[in-house]
Amino acid sequence: MRQRTATESARARMCARVALGFAKGLLASLALAASLALAAPSADPARQLFERSGMQRQLAGVGESLAQEAGQSANIPQADRAVLMKVARSSFDPALMEREALGELRARMEPAKAEVVFRWLDGALGRKLTRAEVAASTPEGVAQMEAFAATLAEKPPGQERMALIQRLDTASKATQVTGEMMELMALSTARALQSVMKDGPPTEFFEQQLQAQLPMLQQAAHQMTLVSMLYSYRELSNADLTEYAAFLESPAGQWYVTSTTAAVARAMTASSERFASGLVKMLGEKEKAAEAAGAQ
Repeated sequence: MRQRTATESARARMCARVALGFAKGLLASLALAASLALAAPSADPARQLFERSGMQRQLAGVGESLAQEAGQSANIPQADRAVLMKVARSSFDPALMEREALGELRARMEPAKAEVVFRWLDGALGRKLTRAEVAASTPEGVAQMEAFAATLAEKPPGQERMALIQRLDTASKATQVTGEMMELMALSTARALQSVMKDGPPTEFFEQQLQAQLPMLQQAAHQMTLVSMLYSYRELSNADLTEYAAFLESPAGQWYVTSTTAAVARAMTASSERFASGLVKMLGEKEKAAEAAGAQ
C-alpha cells in the first residue's frame, strides 16, 4: 500500500476541516430549530404535519446557517466564500426542501395515526409543549439557552429529570437524526472537494480523516439536544415529560417520529447532493479559469 505524502495528508485534513465546518453549521440549524410550531389547520394532513412538527421552520434555516458558516470559515479562501454562500443558499432552498419533505410525508401518510397525533397536539399538554418550544426557538430564547447551558455544570439536573430527557431524546430520535444528517453533509462536502483536487489522495484516505473527527460532532449534537430539551421544558413537570415520552413511544407517536425524520432526511439528502454538485461545478470552473490564465 502506497504511503501518503505530507501534501496528500494536508489536503485530506483540509477537506475534512471544511466539511466539518459545514456540518457544524448544520448542527446549529437542526438542533436549535427542531421544535413544535403553532399552525393554522390545513385540509392537507401532510402539510399540517410539516408545519406543526416544526419542520417548516427547521428546514427554512439550514441554507442560511450553512451560508454563514461558509462566509466565516477560516478554512475557505476569502475569494471563494461569496460563491460558496450562494451555492449553499441555492442548494438548500426552502421551497425545494419543502417539496421533497411533503412528498415523503404524503407517501407515509396514515390518516388514522395522523388523527391521533393532531388530537394529542391539540390537547392541553400538546399545546403547553408547543408554547414552550416556540418560546425557546426565538432569538431571545436561544440567547437565554446559552446562558442556561453555562449554569448546568454548577446546577446539574436531578437523575430523574436527566433520565426523562434521555428517554425523550431516544423516543424522538433527535440526536440520532442530527448525527446522521451531519455525517451526510460532511461526507458529501468532502467528496465534492476531493473530486476536483488534482493529484489528491483517494476517497478512502480522506474519508478516514473525516471519520476520525465525526465522533466529536456527534457528541456535540447529543449535548446540544440535551441542553435544548432541558431548557425548553424547564417549566414542565416530570409528570408532563413522562406523558410526552409515552406519547412518542406509542404506535402513533413512533409513526409521527419516523415520518417526520424520514421527511427531513429526504430533503437533506437531496439538498446535500445539490450542494456537492454545486461545489464540483464551482471549483471546476475555478480550476479552468486558473489554467486559462496561466496559459496566457
